[in-house]
Amino acid sequence: MAEKRDSLRPCKDFEPDLVLYHYGDCPAAEKYTIESHLPQCEPCRRFLQELKSLLPSTVQIDEPPPGFWQDYSRELRFKLAAESEKGSWRRIVASFFHPWPVPAIAMAAILTIGVAITFTNGKRSTDVPTSPEFVEMASNADFFTSLDLLDSMDILESVEAQEAQKGETAQHL
Repeated sequence: MAEKRDSLRPCKDFEPDLVLYHYGDCPAAEKYTIESHLPQCEPCRRFLQELKSLLPSTVQIDEPPPGFWQDYSRELRFKLAAESEKGSWRRIVASFFHPWPVPAIAMAAILTIGVAITFTNGKRSTDVPTSPEFVEMASNADFFTSLDLLDSMDILESVEAQEAQKGETAQHL
């Protein structure tokens, strides 16, 4: 059974070549073959005519009107102005580290300490716990003080020994 071909469609073998032919991108041998085929084939001629009429309209540059760019520019300025008016948390935190707040906070802390000392007359709480454990620890405090003194004496003796060794080494040289 013979294959029926749609009379509106170009030949299968020539369709891709017709597109290249339209753009002038096909090799010379194919160009000759297409030019010899076109007078005999109505569907291929019609397809080439459609390419010539439809393709240029698909590649037209779609440039927006000047009013679009004016509206876009105005809207962008409004958005930037609104963004700059908003205070972000980073700016708020950073504002505390400008030169004037740091000395002001330090002065406030000094005044607070001064007022606290003034109203308490510099007295500290002298409440001493009288539990038996505390009394026992206090009686051992003298023992620990004498241990600290012994540690200090050991350190001094080791320093003196090192100096003596240095002196002997210097005499031998």
